[in-house]
Amino acid sequence: MSMALRVFSSLKFGVLISATLAGVAVADEPTLPDGPGKAQVMQACSTCHALTQVTSQARSVAQWADTVEQMIARGAPVSDEDYPVIVKYLGKYFAPAQQPTASLALPPTLTWTRPQTIRQGSAD
Repeated sequence: MSMALRVFSSLKFGVLISATLAGVAVADEPTLPDGPGKAQVMQACSTCHALTQVTSQARSVAQWADTVEQMIARGAPVSDEDYPVIVKYLGKYFAPAQQPTASLALPPTLTWTRPQTIRQGSAD
């Protein structure tokens, strides 16, 4: 087999494998339900991990609020305006089965302040 034919065959095989793997990766990614906050959840959550990390969870609104706060502290790109939108979306679509959907309001005791980022090497 000539060198050109071997290179072409290798490239063709590589493209086939890449396309197959890309198709599998896309097929495994869950689709989020449509609703207010979907875009913000996709943006904030998929920056660091697969959306299956979100869709495999069932949490109350208060638990989602805690989780989102933890992710923000770790660097998730969530603005102050997007925070309640994301928490309400997650609480509505990824809640425990026994949680009534009427309880989608953020708990009145929940107050959220953006955590201070700790910078290495900064003096206190």
